[in-house]
Amino acid sequence: MKTTCLELKEHKPSGIKTIEASAGTGKTYTLMVLVYKALLTLSDKGKNKHISIKNVLAVTFTEAATKELKSRIRETLVTANDFYGKNVKPNDEEILKIFEQDSFTASEKAIWASYLNEQLQKMDESSIFTIHGFCNKIINEYPFECGIPGKFQLSKNLEDELADLVRQEWRKLIRRGTKFDYFLEHLFESPEKMVETFGKELGSSIIL
Repeated sequence: MKTTCLELKEHKPSGIKTIEASAGTGKTYTLMVLVYKALLTLSDKGKNKHISIKNVLAVTFTEAATKELKSRIRETLVTANDFYGKNVKPNDEEILKIFEQDSFTASEKAIWASYLNEQLQKMDESSIFTIHGFCNKIINEYPFECGIPGKFQLSKNLEDELADLVRQEWRKLIRRGTKFDYFLEHLFESPEKMVETFGKELGSSIIL
């Protein structure tokens, strides 16, 4: 597979591309610029109102990274709106270079600034998720297609879910009363002891 250095200023959103980067190399900044350029190009400088921030999907790993990415994208749209609508230059020289590389007529600047303002109003509807958050959204919107029961909920506290499952099974083994169940009951003494003993291993199995 051929790899090339990504030049943000020259990049045009087209086709399918994979971006690889190590920790601390500016992935959030890169995604922020790519989202801006996608809106700029796909909306034809704001002329195509059918393209909005709601059409852009950005997925990252942690809740903290998701909040930061959404905040940075909002900040970029505000900065661009000030630049094109009020002629206020950004402090970030790299962002300024990205803004200045595209030529705008006076009327195009007004249209683009108005479009950016509309996108800022829609930021709460933007599709910026963690991986598990996006999966949860898809499963809830298409449970039948995913083969998942209705009213599915993503659990953020696996330990409590695991403890409930163990208690349910504990009650079953007490009722069954086989020799093996009797052995388990005296070996672990309580469902809490079983969770404590096997919690990590069971939790890893459930996650996988």
